[in-house]
Amino acid sequence: MCMNATVMYKKLSLMLQVFTTTFGFSIVVSQHTIRYGQSMINLDGRWTVEGSGYAIISVKSSSITIDMHAFGRPTAHGSVLNASTITVNFPVDRTYTGKLEPLNKIRWSNGSVWKEGLDDGH
Repeated sequence: MCMNATVMYKKLSLMLQVFTTTFGFSIVVSQHTIRYGQSMINLDGRWTVEGSGYAIISVKSSSITIDMHAFGRPTAHGSVLNASTITVNFPVDRTYTGKLEPLNKIRWSNGSVWKEGLDDGH
């Protein structure tokens, strides 16, 4: 392998930290996209919180940061557990587990559901 190809391979290996489960799910953490069955869920961006506003999710490696300032709350931090589950500690509340679902949804252990993107009323 030539030097440039070796360097590219190493960079690609660092970028593509892929986790798989026995169910065939995979997550490409540094790409911020989680595969749920045949669906792809991109965690980075704005998520509508049950129609009452939005949170901004950022993913770096397996760490998750959720900007909750639209609700007057501090930033929450968590991690990707596997291809279909995340866990996040919300400082003014508690730690919740989020299950990633098709149609770009996160179903939290407290029963709330977040949808990817902004709810523009359409």
